[in-house]
Amino acid sequence: MNEQTIDDLQYGAQIDLTKKWGGAVRQRSLLTFDISEDETKQKTWQLTGTGLDNELRALGLTTTADLNAWKKPDPFTPNVSGRLPTPDFKPTLWPMTDSSTFNLYRYYYGGLFNHTVELLNERLMLTGSLRQDWAEFERQQPLSADPELRRASGKTDKLTYSVGANYHFVPRQLVGYVSYGTSFDPAPQTDPNTGEIMGNKTAAGVEVGFKGALLQEAFSYTLSAFETEQENEVTDNPANPTGIDPLLARFVPGGSSKGRGLSLDLSGRLTEGLTLLGNIAWTDIRISKNLANPALVGTRPTANLGMPGRTGALAARYNFKSGALKGLSLGLNYQYYQKYVRILGTATSSDLVLPSRSEWGAMANYNVRFGKKLSTVFSVNVTNLFDERKLTVAAFTPPGREIRFTTSLKY
Repeated sequence: MNEQTIDDLQYGAQIDLTKKWGGAVRQRSLLTFDISEDETKQKTWQLTGTGLDNELRALGLTTTADLNAWKKPDPFTPNVSGRLPTPDFKPTLWPMTDSSTFNLYRYYYGGLFNHTVELLNERLMLTGSLRQDWAEFERQQPLSADPELRRASGKTDKLTYSVGANYHFVPRQLVGYVSYGTSFDPAPQTDPNTGEIMGNKTAAGVEVGFKGALLQEAFSYTLSAFETEQENEVTDNPANPTGIDPLLARFVPGGSSKGRGLSLDLSGRLTEGLTLLGNIAWTDIRISKNLANPALVGTRPTANLGMPGRTGALAARYNFKSGALKGLSLGLNYQYYQKYVRILGTATSSDLVLPSRSEWGAMANYNVRFGKKLSTVFSVNVTNLFDERKLTVAAFTPPGREIRFTTSLKY
């Protein structure tokens, strides 16, 4: 039984300076400066053991079967587990948890310069960017008995860049492109033994492809392939794998993963009222480094880095342009996800495999105009149209079919 509050404050500012250069060669420059801060304050209370059992018994759950049904609910029988009573939250009596009660302050600032040049009568476009990032972090864990965890701070900075080119083999119909870039993802986490802040990931990758617009630009396509590698991922410390030695770090930045993929996007207006969209993608991610467990190199990652090897989507929309149904739009969409392992099994649990999913959705919009300036739109959106009950990525209860109705007034 948990109760959690999260107060989050975010703010930021950005200024962009742009310049178009005159002369025979078209050139554009962009200079950007930005700053942001994110303050998160989280408090967590947890009721377990005898205290939880006593609260549940006071609500009438007196047998072992009742207690187990409450503690381990079955999402596929909500008529049993979904209707059990819940104890009232008592902040003065429930103990607060140490590791889940903290304050996290993140402060980012940086700048970007981009320059673009068009050559060969605008058939060739070259672009390049440089970005400098700085990040500062502070994490406070007020309930910790370890003084290094009660206040941990750190800072980092990174220079990243990207270069790219577009070439029109056939103007606007067949455009080839290639790009290479590096990136920086500040994702700090605190080592529970030493208080060191780590986990700020870096990556580098390349993408190549073709794109264009056909049939008098009523139809467009993009075919792309990419390969990228992410480094500085946090793993267990091989010298202290369980964190039992409090003088050694529990984690180290000892992991990396490499991904590659292929995707095809299509979109087109087949008639004046009918629009079709489609996408299919193949993605292969493999662990390329893991200091804690070298045997994982070459295998697919799980948890947050895991993803299905193949996904696809289709969508169709028809707008009635005339007649009695003028103003009505009808749509249908379909999404597919291949099954994959979310969590690897251990000695005490089996693998959590997310099954493949084929999910349909539908929508209807009706736009009614009153004169030249006043109109109203009625919208109905249905997700999971056929009420498919498949396990979600977070292993939560499947939401099932959802129907939303909205209306808006424009004047």
